[in-house]
Amino acid sequence: QILHLRTGPSVDALPADAVLASELCPTCADAVTAVDLTTGELRPLRSQPALSGFGLRLARVDGNVLWVAQVGPSGGLTAVSADRGRTWRTIPLAAGMVLTDPVVLASIPGGGAYLVGRRPNDLPDVRRIDGPGGDWRRITPPDGPNSAYSAVVDARGLLVGDGNGKAWRLGPDDRFTALPGTPGYLSGSRVLLGLPSTPGTVELSYDGGLTWQSEQPG
Repeated sequence: QILHLRTGPSVDALPADAVLASELCPTCADAVTAVDLTTGELRPLRSQPALSGFGLRLARVDGNVLWVAQVGPSGGLTAVSADRGRTWRTIPLAAGMVLTDPVVLASIPGGGAYLVGRRPNDLPDVRRIDGPGGDWRRITPPDGPNSAYSAVVDARGLLVGDGNGKAWRLGPDDRFTALPGTPGYLSGSRVLLGLPSTPGTVELSYDGGLTWQSEQPG
């Protein structure tokens, strides 16, 4: 089914059968917006997080929890909703992350989130928060990807895709390990999906990124 996106009325909360439209329309980076998968309507949430200034806004959802991060030259700020966007809590982001480079946001099953960017010394800057009522904890791995273009969380934890298409796993010791292959942009959780630079090809992993198999969608 092909959906033609069009502007619709605002909604009180993210509907259960909707998805976030963070990168699907010019104004979707300025307001948390839902896409009605039946009608194609773009429906902004009536209550928006109290973020100000300029910069890219990232949004992710896990169940009833919505995370939003605003990152740009003027600084960084995050907000979370535990009721699908009806109310918001703003959470400061401590200084130190390079906010003029790519920064990615990934939700953790159960209500937490990761924010991944770069430190001034080109090493990874990872922030983790365990739930809507918590505070960000900073992780400074001694090595790992010097850029972050995608991030997902599966049963084994955080994976980051870098600008060269490599995938990296953050271990329980807060150290990154490079995974085999170059799967490209990462998505998914139980089954990992990689979008490499090869046109018309996807990479699938059923073992947490240890092995990948190429598929060409029919």
